[in-house]
Amino acid sequence: MRKFLIQCFKFGMLVATTLAAGEYLVRTYVDNPYKFKHEWMSRNAGDVEILVLGSSHTYYGINPALFDSKAFNLANVSQIFHYDYVLLTQYAGLYDSLKTVILPVSYFSFFDPEFEDSDTDWIYAVNYKIYMDVNEHSDFSKYNFELSRPAIYSGKLSSLLSGKGLSYDSLGMGTDYLSGSRQIGWEETGKQTAVRHTSAGHDAVEGHFRYARKIADFCRKRHLELVLVTTPAWHSYYENLDPIQAEMTDSLIGVLRDQYGLHYLDYMRDKRFTADDFYDADHLSSDVGARKFTDILIRDLSTLK
Repeated sequence: MRKFLIQCFKFGMLVATTLAAGEYLVRTYVDNPYKFKHEWMSRNAGDVEILVLGSSHTYYGINPALFDSKAFNLANVSQIFHYDYVLLTQYAGLYDSLKTVILPVSYFSFFDPEFEDSDTDWIYAVNYKIYMDVNEHSDFSKYNFELSRPAIYSGKLSSLLSGKGLSYDSLGMGTDYLSGSRQIGWEETGKQTAVRHTSAGHDAVEGHFRYARKIADFCRKRHLELVLVTTPAWHSYYENLDPIQAEMTDSLIGVLRDQYGLHYLDYMRDKRFTADDFYDADHLSSDVGARKFTDILIRDLSTLK
């Protein structure tokens, strides 16, 4: 029996060592936009004049390199207002030059559940805990281990072996959504995506609106210009939005505009954007559409001065 227990212990130690080594390799050597952005902001936040927040709509849709002023893209895939606020305030002591904050408001922005309340989206919170020093969770929780997300963990190990990781540029913009690599029939994804972005209830609205106001309060106290933006979408997406959720979104944006005197730039149905500009029905391509959109956004921002 003793010999059996010793063998079990040795096997357990081997498994634990292997898992720990994998965790270390993934954390240290796999390309990671969260880690990159945190390190970049920790070094350069003092030079940033325009800061882009938000989800994949701005992560892939706004190119900071095109601005005359120093800009940085701090958006991340599926990033919600809660984490927009956390990241905005994370580097507050470093801001010396910041003048403008761009905050996207999408059809789903007030309705998606908090990461921690979702059976699927909780995995995003891990990135902020591990790579961006966001202390929303205990070091001993699932949010502090890549291993807690087996599919992502194994995918990262595979990317380490293949040398192919996520693609982003030196100013934080995602560069994966290339026009030449979009799927055949992308136009038809709009209805399915609109349904996926439509919430069955409104339980999350109050919390998201609270964090949107926190962002606005922070900007007002610091005399920063906060600009709300809705990015372009293909007609198969916006034609299939739930009218109640869309109307509530417009109403909440109106409240923010009235309370804080904010500018709101709505490009969702902008006819200047054609099929050539999109990667899928609700994302611009990072090489073609993002350049066009950023140029338009820069011109429109200049008229708000």
